[in-house]
Amino acid sequence: GSSLCTRTISTIQCVCCPFQRIHSIAMIPSVAFLWVLGALLLSVCSEGSNSNLSSLGDGNGGGNDGNIVKVMRGDGFSCAEACGFLGGFCVRSMAARLCESSEEGPVVCSCDTGPGAVIPALRASGTHSGETLLRSTSFLMTHDAATGYIGNHDVTSPFAKTQYLDLLGQLECGVRAFDLRVVADHEDFRQIRFHHGDGLLSWTSSDQTLANTMPDIIKWTRDHPDELVLLVVSHCFTRNWAKQWTQISCTDSRLVDAFVKLGIKVETSCDTLNSITLSKASESATMDQGGKLLMIPGQGGCVNAHYDDSVKSMDKVRPYVERTMAEASSEGKPFQVQSFLQQSGTVPLSAKLNSDVYSWLTTSQLYQGVNFLEINLACGYGMSIASVLGAQVVSDADTCKAKCKAACEKQGACKQMAMAWV
Repeated sequence: GSSLCTRTISTIQCVCCPFQRIHSIAMIPSVAFLWVLGALLLSVCSEGSNSNLSSLGDGNGGGNDGNIVKVMRGDGFSCAEACGFLGGFCVRSMAARLCESSEEGPVVCSCDTGPGAVIPALRASGTHSGETLLRSTSFLMTHDAATGYIGNHDVTSPFAKTQYLDLLGQLECGVRAFDLRVVADHEDFRQIRFHHGDGLLSWTSSDQTLANTMPDIIKWTRDHPDELVLLVVSHCFTRNWAKQWTQISCTDSRLVDAFVKLGIKVETSCDTLNSITLSKASESATMDQGGKLLMIPGQGGCVNAHYDDSVKSMDKVRPYVERTMAEASSEGKPFQVQSFLQQSGTVPLSAKLNSDVYSWLTTSQLYQGVNFLEINLACGYGMSIASVLGAQVVSDADTCKAKCKAACEKQGACKQMAMAWV
């Protein structure tokens, strides 16, 4: 039709680049050759092509009206893995073997990365007014949020890493509540680090501390004054010089003071958190220089995490959500709904599951009244889920996409992808 597709012997699929409209008829003779040549060069049509990749329009062939993005997978990665790191899932309408195969040779993958920023549905519709209780207000939460700092070559990465963005990047993708686990290194509360697990085989951040990561978070909240961000702190420990771990209360005054000294507001009363309204919580979270950031005690403190170790396959997630939402309605306290797969070895990351979560949100009442909707892999439909929950994500959408793209490239899973996507 109005586009071109080049072909080579090794063609697997074609991506068409529409002609650009030429506004001046007088220009056509002088630019026609360059115009057609440019269209040819911008088309990606074969396994071995090294051209820029193009994105398709509104998600035909994908799910949930997603955004279909073309990406050339990295060596040793399947399309399913490349799309997963990018924050989407492999579209099955392409050759089935390409989704799962990691055989050598360049392959262009079709990834459904979700609809992106959509019209906020819950808070915007009045479901979450200022007088709504905080425990009835919906937030997208990231599970083990600080594991986004784990390095690519860290031996603990396959067993601990649930995120591929740092905390700031997660905020930019719509996350508004962080599941944070902290340890005071050398029993020094000026050296509070993040961790996953405890003991010799656990991961503990080496370069990132509470003190050097929170300034970026604080600045973001000041730049987004209408957004309330919650630091849901749990699994609190001290660790001595011999690497011996001791669990402490997450309301320990030494720990609380570390947050307060950074200018972060804190609420440690469970009774208050059970009864406070969204407007009062926003007021309590407002820092002296602006921005709304509130630390609260999480799992084992004031928040019911609803941890269920048995949820280790896709078919068990929705029944778990149904049970949890039914139970939480009568508990009268803040609660999490862990909408991810529990690990039984390596961390099972699934952008397809995040796509299902988005579908359940938009096509059913399953999550009606959810408080902290907790996911792995913020890149995977995170921006779309957060937008439905009421977060304002439009201003950060391009930054979110760029950081997810960079994370995929950093992992080596993506070699090249659609420039139009970022």
